[in-house]
Amino acid sequence: MAEPTTITPAATSSSSSAKGKGKGKAAALGANPALAQKYVDGQMGIHIIIPRMLNATIDAINAALAAPNAAETLPAQGKLLLEHARSIWSVIHAHHHHEEEFIFSTFGTKSEQQGTTVGKLKDDHETLMADLNELDALTAPASIPRDVAEMERAIRNLLQVLTRIRDFLIPHFEIENNAFNVEFLTAHATDKEIHTIEKQIDASLKKIGTPVMLAGVYYSLTKEERKVHLGNLPFIVTGFLIPRVWKGKYKQYIQFYPYYTN
Repeated sequence: MAEPTTITPAATSSSSSAKGKGKGKAAALGANPALAQKYVDGQMGIHIIIPRMLNATIDAINAALAAPNAAETLPAQGKLLLEHARSIWSVIHAHHHHEEEFIFSTFGTKSEQQGTTVGKLKDDHETLMADLNELDALTAPASIPRDVAEMERAIRNLLQVLTRIRDFLIPHFEIENNAFNVEFLTAHATDKEIHTIEKQIDASLKKIGTPVMLAGVYYSLTKEERKVHLGNLPFIVTGFLIPRVWKGKYKQYIQFYPYYTN
C-alpha cells in the first residue's frame, strides 16, 4: 500500500492560548482556543481520511488488474472495489455538503479575504463535480457489470477517476486547512458558531451515515489518530457499533481499509 497522503496540519496560533482563559468561557474576540482546536482536529481528520481511502483503493485496483489470474478473480474483486468506492463517494459528497451548507455559510462572511477564499473553494467543488458524478454513475449498484471484459473497463475507469479526485483534493484540502485554522477561529469565530456547525454535522451524519461509510472512515485512521480526529462521534458508534455490531456489513471490504484491526 502506498504511504498515506499527508496533509499539512492547520496552523495554530501560539498567542491564541492566552485568549479565552477562565472557566472555559469564549474569548471576547473569538472562540475558546480549546474548542477551536477540537473543531480543527475534526475537520483535519476528514482531510486525512479521504486521501487515505482513495490511496488504498487505487492500490487495490492496481493489484487486482495485475493479478496473474485476473480473468478469474476480477469479476468478484471488481464488484467489491466498486461497492467500496461507493462509500468513498458518499464520504466526499457528505463532506462537501457539510462545508457548503454549514461551514462556508458561517465563516465565509467574516472578512473579504475569507469571502474570496470560500469563493475559490466553492469553485473547486463545482470543478470536481464532473468526476464525482462519474464516480456516482460507476458505482451505482445497477451499473456494476458481470462480464469480465466490462468489469475490467469499469475498474480501469474507476482507477482514473479516483486518481483525478485524489490529485485535485490534496491542494484543495491544504487551502481549507489554512483558511479555517485555530488562529482564524480564535480571532473571528464564536463558540456558538462552532457548536452549531458541529450539531448540524452530527444531525446530518445520523441521516446519511451508513455502517459501511462510517467503518471506512474509522479504519482509515490509526488508533491514536481516532482519539484526536473522531472525538465528535459518540462512543457507542466508535466503541461498539463499528467494531462489533456492524462488522457483518463491512467485513468484505476490510481488505481496503488502511488501518483495520480486529
